[in-house]
Amino acid sequence: PSAPPTPNINNRATRFPQFRPRFSKPILFGLNGALGCLLGALLGEFVLAFLLPPPPPPAPAVDLMFVVDRTGSMTKEIEGVKDGIGQFAEEFNARGLQSRTGLLAFGDRFSRSRSEPHILSFNGERFTDDTEAFRAEVSRIDQVGGGDRPESSYDALAEAARQPFRPEAKKIIVLITDAPPQRPDKEIQDPATIFQLFKERGIDQFHIITKTEFMEFFTPLQSAAPGQSFVLEEDGRSGFDQILVGIGSRIAESIRSVSGNRQFSADQFRQVLLVTALWTALLAAGISLWLIVGQKLYLRQPLSWNRFDKQIIFGALGGLFAGFMAGGAGQWLFTGAGQSETARVISWTILGACIGWGLSCFVPNLARGKAALGGALGGFVGVLAFLLLSNMLAEWLGRLSGAAILGFCIGLMLALIELVTRHAWIEVAHGDNETWIVNLGEAPLRVGSREISEIYIRNVEPDAYRFRLEKGQVHRETIATGESLEMRNGETLTVGETVLTLRTQTDN
Repeated sequence: PSAPPTPNINNRATRFPQFRPRFSKPILFGLNGALGCLLGALLGEFVLAFLLPPPPPPAPAVDLMFVVDRTGSMTKEIEGVKDGIGQFAEEFNARGLQSRTGLLAFGDRFSRSRSEPHILSFNGERFTDDTEAFRAEVSRIDQVGGGDRPESSYDALAEAARQPFRPEAKKIIVLITDAPPQRPDKEIQDPATIFQLFKERGIDQFHIITKTEFMEFFTPLQSAAPGQSFVLEEDGRSGFDQILVGIGSRIAESIRSVSGNRQFSADQFRQVLLVTALWTALLAAGISLWLIVGQKLYLRQPLSWNRFDKQIIFGALGGLFAGFMAGGAGQWLFTGAGQSETARVISWTILGACIGWGLSCFVPNLARGKAALGGALGGFVGVLAFLLLSNMLAEWLGRLSGAAILGFCIGLMLALIELVTRHAWIEVAHGDNETWIVNLGEAPLRVGSREISEIYIRNVEPDAYRFRLEKGQVHRETIATGESLEMRNGETLTVGETVLTLRTQTDN
């Protein structure tokens, strides 16, 4: 058995450069990982279709028009609107509301200055979602004298109702004034006209910020467009920007509850968490199972009911458990972090590390830590591609294609880590174009026809040889005689029709 191989075999080993077999396993593992993850994702589509609760309705659009008194006594309120608009808008965004804001400034149309309503313009538009542009335009508002105490707030409300609100948007008007309305006004002779205009234009909410003694002039309009009333206190007007933020919070909350645009309820959250964990478990099990199968195929080991096939089952179950835990944790972090995709990246990086660690149990002499590192790198790169495709393609197609890339990256990185970190290996050549590699390490490599042999060769002794790496030296033991010989880089051994060649990173 220790006789040197025939010249043809030696020539063949010389003809084929070493890098050729080295790169076959990464591709094989990448493809197997992709196939396993894709199959898991296909099963996962049924899980999502039948178990996932209906998604919440899309976030409603909100168009909000401030109607602000711009007479001299309202300086603090105008500054407060300008300074507080960023946080005001954030109250809407935090609740998933797509908001735009506009502003109509008014004075007294009967005064000597004949102050007409002034509507801010944002590149020709009456509303904007750019808070910086809004601040800039508010800063340009010219304040005017009011003459007598009443102001043209009724006319201003009528003009605000006529603005180009989006048809699908929640239409909101917020009045801010410290004076009573002109009665009659230049256009509006009776508040009933505004009431009818609110109805016709579909104004959803009308909120009032004024002094207590003037509420009675405006609250009847809330029968047409429900809303809240906020008292404008003299001693609190210097901090109106913060008052505005609190008002924005209450308005946004009222829109959220009325529209039905809510986060998942507690029961739904648990269901989403469970379904996401199960879906991730199927992907992880698919990757684990097919990478173990790929390892067996790579080593040319037969597939039958024995210890190795039990390992396939145990590996798949381990993948299920790791995927379930990582998927559930990822969804929990995703929800708790304000639906940040960073949580998904973290969870899949950890999951890749778990898959790599588990696979090291089935790949001869693959170090646990290095396998975990390779899996983590694959999970990190793969989930980035997954998220990108999920956003670019149709939802189901993005999930399937993203899953395939995710599995490919994990399998590829695991094999590459094994490739670049090994110190010694056996190159197994069988037939004209069949060459594969088995790493040497602390665990011995068994050569024989037993199905549990790391180097499986049919039609030879069940236990022929054992290779062992000890203190940087490779020893070959003939099991039948117990003889042990030291081998050097490039030495070959012919077993049946298979040639085993020792390769090391050094010439020793």
